[in-house]
Amino acid sequence: HMGRVEGWEGRPWVLPAAKVAKSRREELRKFGRALRDRAPERGSSEPTDAENGIGLGWSAAGLDDWRGLTTARGDEAGDSLRVAWSAGELFRHVLDPEAKLPAGLTIYTLDDFGEVDSIAELPVVRAADKEALRAVSSYWLDWHTLSVVDDEKVGRMDAVSRQCIAWLLKDRFDISSRHGWVFEGVGLYLSYRVVGTRFGVCVRESEYTSDSDPEDLLARLRGSRANWFRIAHEVLNSKYKPNFAFMLGKDVNNLTGEELMYGYVLSAYLLEVLPDKAPDVLKRIGAGDAPATVIEETFGAKLDQVERNLLNWLDDVRF
Repeated sequence: HMGRVEGWEGRPWVLPAAKVAKSRREELRKFGRALRDRAPERGSSEPTDAENGIGLGWSAAGLDDWRGLTTARGDEAGDSLRVAWSAGELFRHVLDPEAKLPAGLTIYTLDDFGEVDSIAELPVVRAADKEALRAVSSYWLDWHTLSVVDDEKVGRMDAVSRQCIAWLLKDRFDISSRHGWVFEGVGLYLSYRVVGTRFGVCVRESEYTSDSDPEDLLARLRGSRANWFRIAHEVLNSKYKPNFAFMLGKDVNNLTGEELMYGYVLSAYLLEVLPDKAPDVLKRIGAGDAPATVIEETFGAKLDQVERNLLNWLDDVRF
């Protein structure tokens, strides 16, 4: 009569939504891993005259009409294309079967931040974008050309995955950084299933610290083995729990780390428990509907009840 069902070892009775989430999370984990084996093999490609003319030592790969170019060692040009392909396949599987990354996609991956100055001289880069390109680690030079720079390959592949999912969120649902929790929460959740990392956190530094672990929240989240659901449970049951309603209306630049955790939990709930409703939520928010209204209508409850449901659910799914 308490509304719980038989759970699993260590948590014998759970909310029905938690059991659904556990099954769905495992399904998506297996699907993401299978993508790495299914991704097409690289083909041949060559740098253009303009690309050779900027003086970087490229290795190149192709995948249909896509091109990957890298200054890093190994087969990273091909790896970046396979990551992009996997991101697209997962997005189609989870949110929109008609989603498709752009024809003629070109991905530059650089292992030296000093090489960005050379990229800035490519004809595709507009003068107005040169300063922004030098200020960030990943940037769309135009609608189908992505530049990524990082000292480590794992960081470069994380950025390729996240940026491809961001491109699809914009293209299919008009979701961008102005829709903070959706952009961050859904983007990070899906990208994690592609590459197993969540480095690209785009929010403000957090004031949250734990008495037992004073490390900054964002540093903890970027840890390679970080359990985001356990960290979220800790944060959202502390005095640092942010205002749920305010979080729903913020853009990325105004989100705190604590609000990121809330957005991630809400996104996970939508993708794991309400997958049939998730595309409509994104479509409505992208079209300009008030996020609070969309969430209340999707859950069939007022925000305070939605919040209680999320926190109760989180208590069950922090495995």
